[in-house]
Amino acid sequence: MRSIAAIVLMIAAAAAQAATVTVVNYSYWDIHYLYISPSASNNWGPDQLGNQILGSDQQITLKMGTGDWDVRLVDEDGDECVVFAVPVRGGSDSWEITNDDLLDCQSETETGGGYSAQGAGGTAELYNGTSYDIYEIYLSPTRQNTWGRDLLGNQILYTGETFQLSNISCDNYDVRIVDEDDDVCEYSGEYICGDAGTWHLTDDELLSCQGY
Repeated sequence: MRSIAAIVLMIAAAAAQAATVTVVNYSYWDIHYLYISPSASNNWGPDQLGNQILGSDQQITLKMGTGDWDVRLVDEDGDECVVFAVPVRGGSDSWEITNDDLLDCQSETETGGGYSAQGAGGTAELYNGTSYDIYEIYLSPTRQNTWGRDLLGNQILYTGETFQLSNISCDNYDVRIVDEDDDVCEYSGEYICGDAGTWHLTDDELLSCQGY
């Protein structure tokens, strides 16, 4: 049995090109919608529950092809939990939905992120080596269509300062940076990995990105 906190379905290697995944709802909340989608796709596809509801202590078995999958759950209150890049390698496994894990996932999803199947991420750093103060920073997995919240919040990343990005799993990200003049710089498909060192942002990089 695996928890949604890790949701790494460690399935034994098999020659078959299909897998059986049993989703078990141990939470207090009924699950009204369950979507799965290949991670390379931008569409969720049909609701796997159809006219069913996955109630507490109920389960459903899914037939899935091998590959990496994104998973989206919507509970009875309309709260969403999104999990990215679940590896499915063939065979069979079970996926448990618990109260704590569901609430944590919903919180991450609400702030514009989502759980990563790679488990808990590390800390990445952004050093502002430019001549401009940074007022907003957004980070979003490339497969996502929304930016989510400003990671700086009420802070300002002044010239010569470093900002830590917490719980960053290794993935391809889109990055949006807004400076003191409201000029916007957007990077697409940047591979960022927690604990991989510091990203030094220079004047040349920022101005080139902004189109100057």
